[in-house]
Amino acid sequence: MPSDLDLLTEATLPAELRAAQRRYTLLNRFNVFLPPTGKYILQGPDWQQVPSHIEGLYLVLLRIEAVEDLAGNSRLGDVGAGTGVIPTGGVAGFRLPALRYYVGGSSGTTAAAGPELLGPDDNAVLPPGRPLEFRWSQIEGASLYRIELRDVADSIVMSAIQLAGIGVYDAPSWLKDKLADGTLRWRVVALDQTGKQLGESPTRRLRISK
Repeated sequence: MPSDLDLLTEATLPAELRAAQRRYTLLNRFNVFLPPTGKYILQGPDWQQVPSHIEGLYLVLLRIEAVEDLAGNSRLGDVGAGTGVIPTGGVAGFRLPALRYYVGGSSGTTAAAGPELLGPDDNAVLPPGRPLEFRWSQIEGASLYRIELRDVADSIVMSAIQLAGIGVYDAPSWLKDKLADGTLRWRVVALDQTGKQLGESPTRRLRISK
């Protein structure tokens, strides 16, 4: 999985860390000149180039490489650090989100019985400092997904609504404080646009270690 370092634009990182970004399978390259303000919609890769030969969860990363910007390049000679020039164009002060998609069966969707849970695994044990991310597949006709988090007594700790097409929910950091023994049971319920339930996933169990 990509780390925080991999999700930052190259120019955001100091020069000594830029080569540490991991490289993944290349789908497409682009070279677009953009003004410093405004909005731009970047055309994604050809769908025929997107991998789909193995079932499971895939991530597509948008990698913004450092580009030469004469007005913003860092000249090492100006600070007495050498004679080179470090490109600084393409800085972003945030991590770029990864696009997720799931391949399963002939149509890429699960049966109407409910969404398939993709992670964490059943009976997983997570370290206390790790962000808690729930992932599931999409089903046809669903407009909303309700994720339900319960304790070992089957009491609702919290629930949340996520729009269709996203398939991931990041739990708040205070969730672990609501669990007496760190044990959690979770499932995902698919809803149509009127709020009617279309199906539900099996329930999984996980534990957050102290």
